[in-house]
Amino acid sequence: MCFVFYMDFVREEIKKADNLEFLKELSLLLCSSVEELQKDLKKTREEIKKREREEAKKKQLWLGDLKHKIHVLKRRLFRRGRETVKEKDTERNSEEAKQLELIPRERLEEEEKLLLHAQSLAKAPKTSKNKIPEEEKVYEASKEVLIKKAKEKGLQGDLCIEEMESFESSIEVTVTEKTYKKILHKRKKYKVKESDGQKALIFTAPGPEKLFPRCKYSIDFALQVVEEKFLNHKPYERQRRHLKKAGLDVPVRTLYRLSEMVALHLEKVAEDIREDIFEAPLACHIDETPWPILGSDDSGYMWVLSNQAGSYYRFEPTRSGEIAKELLKGYRGSVIVDKYAGYNRLKQKNTLGYCWAHARRRFLDLMESYPKEAQEILEVINSLFAIERRAQTWDELRQLRKTESKACLEDLKELLLKYQSEFFDRDEFCKATSYLLSDWEHFTAFVEDITLPLSNNDAERALRHSVLGRKNFYGSKSIDGADIASTLYTIIESCKKVEIDPVSYMKYVIKENHHSRDPLTPLKYAKRTRNLH
Repeated sequence: MCFVFYMDFVREEIKKADNLEFLKELSLLLCSSVEELQKDLKKTREEIKKREREEAKKKQLWLGDLKHKIHVLKRRLFRRGRETVKEKDTERNSEEAKQLELIPRERLEEEEKLLLHAQSLAKAPKTSKNKIPEEEKVYEASKEVLIKKAKEKGLQGDLCIEEMESFESSIEVTVTEKTYKKILHKRKKYKVKESDGQKALIFTAPGPEKLFPRCKYSIDFALQVVEEKFLNHKPYERQRRHLKKAGLDVPVRTLYRLSEMVALHLEKVAEDIREDIFEAPLACHIDETPWPILGSDDSGYMWVLSNQAGSYYRFEPTRSGEIAKELLKGYRGSVIVDKYAGYNRLKQKNTLGYCWAHARRRFLDLMESYPKEAQEILEVINSLFAIERRAQTWDELRQLRKTESKACLEDLKELLLKYQSEFFDRDEFCKATSYLLSDWEHFTAFVEDITLPLSNNDAERALRHSVLGRKNFYGSKSIDGADIASTLYTIIESCKKVEIDPVSYMKYVIKENHHSRDPLTPLKYAKRTRNLH
């Protein structure tokens, strides 16, 4: 607007002016003003273009992040179970691969005590697997049927039949329907009196052992309910329908009550399993997963503490790091975790190792967007796991970590720093490199601490079974129900680790409780029954 007034003023002055010098100076002034305006216009256009380029770059980065997130979500929903990546043919023929092929896959001897390869602390003998019952049936044909078939095939006259010594044999696997029955237990009564008849006492013959006094259902029935719910992931309502189909009308509340009483028998053993985990010469794994409470807006979390000695579950309403501290109360050993910030509270009293499987997963998700760079980093991480598998004793593992693993880590760090400088701070690849470099000390703690494994997969495997249950029956109806689930999952998963039948073990615990004896944990029970020390 000022420029317009200025030009109007100039026009009026030019009309009035009759001096040539004045007009000349005025023209020069106008030219310089136009030049200044042109410079300002050029500068403004350059700023607009720069801003447009920055906006386009931001949009491109945002679009790249969005595409990456969509790819990750699709991969997690539809990927195969194993997180594998194709290796180069040259690597398949390497000396390292050849050495790995030569390593025998049988279990190590007990005295070796190498426990970093998911082996049981109380291995089951190979002959201890259950075999199904066998039955033999002989089928014979009647004389009339044989003669009729023979005549149809062209034989004439009087026919005689001769039995042969041979059979045509075939195997058939069949199923016997599960049946339920009511048993009337009649306990005989006895009257014991003194010879003079002045005093008398009445005694009743002992009956079968019960889950709790006056329980209408047997221990085996209650254990079947627990097995169906927490081992086979069958909700109570579905069990109720199947029982009704078999002629037995059992309310869901009764099924829940039976599970509750079984869990009550097992509570002390569950706490003893936690002590077994602490006492094992291994690092503790810890993880958590959401666990919904039906009818409540606030869901809780199912926490797990595990190693090869067992798996200990606990339901808590929060994901706070204080829960992790409480779970590990009294434990001073090493702990392997993911990078959840709540676990930082464990650094004061425990050696903390971070999970390489989580770090590897981040670069695996980047294979589509950054195939060359991600492949290069994944090859180094994969070599770390390959080195671990080569170890056959603790001494071998210690030596391999301090030589080959340490060299791999140095190469990896150099590679990460190189790529970090090449990508933008907000780029997904830069975020993945920062994920490792920001806590390099905890990712490399396994080199000096022989008890630390590379990954937290033991805890993730332990949670997998409970997650399958959660998907089937959507968590628990109450906090008490979640506590029951945590106790029963503790027993079931710990039994699996030492390769014993969870149902048989739970029956053993209930019987020991009836006789006022302290039951052994699954680990100690397996060692005793297999004569291991």
